[in-house]
Amino acid sequence: MKAEEAGQSVASAAEVVRLEAEKEALRRELKELKGRKRGPAGRFRRWTAGLLVVVSCLLLVLGATGIWAYRTIFNTDKWVERVAPVVEHREVTDALSRRLTEQLFVLIDVEALTTEALPPRAAIIAGPLTSAVEDTVENGVSDVLASAQFQALWIEANRVAHQQILAILRGDSEVVQATGGEVSLNLLPVMNAVIGRLETSASGLFGKEINVPEISNGEVPAEARQKIEDAVGVDVPEDFGEIPVYQSDALSAAQDALGTLDDVMLAVIIATPLVVAAAILISGRRRRTIIQLLTGTLLGLVVVRRLVIWSQDQVVDIAREENRGAVRVAVDDLMSSFFSISAGVIIAGLILLAIVVVTGPYGWAVSLRRHARDATVSIWGAVTNASQGEETASWIRAHRDLLKLAGVAFAILVLLLFDLSWAAFLAIVAIVAGYELFVSRVGGSDPAPSVSEKPA
Repeated sequence: MKAEEAGQSVASAAEVVRLEAEKEALRRELKELKGRKRGPAGRFRRWTAGLLVVVSCLLLVLGATGIWAYRTIFNTDKWVERVAPVVEHREVTDALSRRLTEQLFVLIDVEALTTEALPPRAAIIAGPLTSAVEDTVENGVSDVLASAQFQALWIEANRVAHQQILAILRGDSEVVQATGGEVSLNLLPVMNAVIGRLETSASGLFGKEINVPEISNGEVPAEARQKIEDAVGVDVPEDFGEIPVYQSDALSAAQDALGTLDDVMLAVIIATPLVVAAAILISGRRRRTIIQLLTGTLLGLVVVRRLVIWSQDQVVDIAREENRGAVRVAVDDLMSSFFSISAGVIIAGLILLAIVVVTGPYGWAVSLRRHARDATVSIWGAVTNASQGEETASWIRAHRDLLKLAGVAFAILVLLLFDLSWAAFLAIVAIVAGYELFVSRVGGSDPAPSVSEKPA
């Protein structure tokens, strides 16, 4: 009994010390608030701090978005890393197959082929024979697009095109003179591979035996087209084997815009930490200012995410109807990193915001911290000292519904925020189920009768 009374006395003394410390902290904050100037200088300080908070939020959102853009859109290696996997989607390969098949028929005289292959009175089967030729070409294109050779050619074609676009926008006069300010995805090596595949599988499809030329990734498109013309003996259009990806009718305006963006981003990177620091230093209530900074930045990121989604829809809508699926896949793959990174930043910001708010001097926050501390002490006491088990069980019984609801809320939050594998999902389910069972068993049991309550 004396040991229990001594323990309670020590706990009471610790509680008194804690309350005194909290009271002293509140007294200092109240003194600081009362000591602030309330005249014109005080109002100027508050308005200035508010303005700096708004500017800081704009700079933080602009800086985060710009850094992502420079690391992804204006970085050739990152661009290729994001764009290369799009050909794994059926929508993209179907669109490429249609484009290449249409252009290949420039090299094939289907009418002459069927006329030579059929006797004069067999015109009735010309239609099925034409369909068979089309199927042969489509199958040849599909075989090449499914090969490892195409994967390498696709990556290199995107790399060269992206480098050309950047060179044009950065004002490289040699590239501008060579391309005329327009850039196309050079698929002539892919087209050449298809011609080789068809010549092997369907000899005579081109009306004669041809020697397939060698065309490398870095070869000038005009020279590559000339090789194909010489081999097949057919003139091809200027856009043969190419897909336009950049056509600038206002090249100088685009170059000026990128130059301005470079200057703006440099200014943003330099100014952001200075403005944020100034907003916090000039504020009379710095915790509130930090909360405002976090809240404004998070809202800004949410708005930017919505604008990006709207822009994606606009890009898809202006594409040709048969290619919209491919465009949607390409845009989604390119922007997926932005959504992943921004979601991570938002989650981290929410956690930091919760920490700043909960650790504040607000009455409800102080009460919440006290209840959390008491719960932690009770649970730890139950683990380390069996004699305190009944006290812990009593506390769990008193808060059983709230504890069970917290477990469910935790599970829902984890499932919403994280893309879990099946193993992780089952692990979360098992943990939450065990937690709920523990709370139900402990919180639903009746307290054990004391010695004095036992029947004689």
